[in-house]
Amino acid sequence: MPKYAFAHPGKIGDALFTLPTIKYICERDEAMADFYTSNYCLPITSLFEYQAFIEKVIVPEEYVIRDMSCGIQPWEMPIPPGYDATFQLGFRTTPDCALHTWIGRSVGIPDVPPPSYQYPDMTFFEEPYIVISARNPTTFNDTIKGFIDICPIKTIQIGCPHEYLESKSVNMCHLNMLETVSLMSKSVGFVGLPFSQLVLANGFPHIPKLAMHTGQHWNTSHLIYGPNNHYPVLPSPEEVLRLLNLS
Repeated sequence: MPKYAFAHPGKIGDALFTLPTIKYICERDEAMADFYTSNYCLPITSLFEYQAFIEKVIVPEEYVIRDMSCGIQPWEMPIPPGYDATFQLGFRTTPDCALHTWIGRSVGIPDVPPPSYQYPDMTFFEEPYIVISARNPTTFNDTIKGFIDICPIKTIQIGCPHEYLESKSVNMCHLNMLETVSLMSKSVGFVGLPFSQLVLANGFPHIPKLAMHTGQHWNTSHLIYGPNNHYPVLPSPEEVLRLLNLS
């Protein structure tokens, strides 16, 4: 079986968008992959190494992050010899379309599908729940807290432990990324911002996903669009509830 190396230094959400391309190439060529990335992206390890086509996540000791102007730079990462093929998936220039599409096109694949994930079947809560990624502190703290207060079902917060937004929502920020995907799989919706947790939620096209933004600081061409994707500008808690079909 061929052994391939794929590299992308990050950021975390950008790195997650490489999975459709890696999966496509590995399944096409009946190959296995190692994934090279920066230490910034270590939180992806549990999820990536659970995928059947990835053996190992590797952080090259000699790679040094220069800046985060376009993803993480430099885009090219050191890969040792010995692989049957290598693929550099970092951003050479600024993407102008959905990131999974951009990454696929960078290695000659025109139409890779959106992200999907393999994950263990874990049950955390029996009753219906919404998953929330607050990224505290954020401009949207009041909106998210207002939504939590009026949401008619259980709300669960995910993400980094230090970003938990104090509220009546259940704190599950201690979960690793693989456990988070399993939690999402049985949720009835996602609320957050256009960051890495949204990329995880996009692995579940059947659930409504809402990522709020200011309309000024995001290149919305990088996002995935579909009937269950909502990107409101400065929404009220009531509008969030309505878009998620909970009002």
